[in-house]
Amino acid sequence: MNNENALPFKSISAPELAELLKQDTEIVLLDVREPHEYAYCKLEGANLCSMSNFVESFEALLLKPESIIALYCHHGVRSARAATYLHEKGYTNLFNLIGGIDAWSQEVDSGIPLY
Repeated sequence: MNNENALPFKSISAPELAELLKQDTEIVLLDVREPHEYAYCKLEGANLCSMSNFVESFEALLLKPESIIALYCHHGVRSARAATYLHEKGYTNLFNLIGGIDAWSQEVDSGIPLY
């Protein structure tokens, strides 16, 4: 995992996240893409918290500040913004998927369609 000191979250590659998800650690997956993107493809077990409705969707999950949260979007930009927001709200165990679901499809599961 790449710890970038200037960022309030940890960047994680698709293979690293795949390994982390295989462990017994309880990780909350947040997909911050829009509903039409989520309907097209998603990671198994992901919660949709689209950027257009992020605050309300996230608050409905009732997560604790110490929860381990991995966020992703299409390429990693929107999820980085969402992770920064969550950090500002007191969440500390945040991971942003580098390259988003696009990287996941190319590096972990080619069954996830590219778009």
